[in-house]
Amino acid sequence: MHGLDVDKVVDRVTEIFNLKPEEVLTSGKQPQRVKARSLLCYWVVKELGLSGAYMARRLKISKSAVSRAIVRGEKIATDMKLKLIDS
Repeated sequence: MHGLDVDKVVDRVTEIFNLKPEEVLTSGKQPQRVKARSLLCYWVVKELGLSGAYMARRLKISKSAVSRAIVRGEKIATDMKLKLIDS
C-alpha cells in the first residue's frame, strides 16, 4: 500500500504519540506505549495485510495479545480520527 512497510508505519505511530521507535517496539504497560502498539498492530494487520502472527513475533507478544491490540487500535484510530496516510 503506497510503498509502506512496517518501519514506515512505526515512524507514523511514533510521530503521533511522540515516542521513539524502541519505545513502541518493546514491552511496557505505560498508557501511551500501549496505545501506540495497539495502533501499530491495527494498521500493520488491517492496512498492510500482514498477519497477526507476524506482529506477535515482531513485538514478542502472543497472537491473542495482538488480536486484542488490533481491536484497541481500531478504536484509537476511530476516536482520534487517525489515518495511516494523511490525504
